[in-house]
Amino acid sequence: MEKIIISNVKDTECNWDANLNKTFDPDGQHKHSYAFKRSNISQPFAQGWGKLEVYFITLEPGKASSPFHYHTANDEMFYIIKGEGTLKTPDGEKSVSEGDVIIFPPHKNGAHMLINTSDAPIIYIDLKAITAPGEICIQPETNKFVVLDQNLMMKAYNIDSTINLLADC
Repeated sequence: MEKIIISNVKDTECNWDANLNKTFDPDGQHKHSYAFKRSNISQPFAQGWGKLEVYFITLEPGKASSPFHYHTANDEMFYIIKGEGTLKTPDGEKSVSEGDVIIFPPHKNGAHMLINTSDAPIIYIDLKAITAPGEICIQPETNKFVVLDQNLMMKAYNIDSTINLLADC
């Protein structure tokens, strides 16, 4: 049932201590470690209602949120609560810090990767406006695309592979 959600980053428990290196960089070819802690605030498809996916993310020093990627269906927004780091974009690297709001459109111009280049954790809100019950994210630097289903399950594929995605359904 739909209800108002009030959540405070200080009181929210970590639901997922993620290390995505096995999925996105199994051979260790990339210089960043893709690891973060995520607290789920709102997951529309898991909850059965709503269109906002909201997470509190803690990104430790030296870590990256994910490989450089863009979404094909859903807008995404970061609000930096605490800390500072570097945001890789198609236009180059940008410094980000506490109070910054960053909006990523769902196409290649919205490609991004947040990297904690400081000595302290970055805490931020990751918000997605869900317009479809699944999505494909393109990772141009790793030559992969990731299929996210409505249950937030991820499967990564090589862009140049010849696979029948319908066979996985």
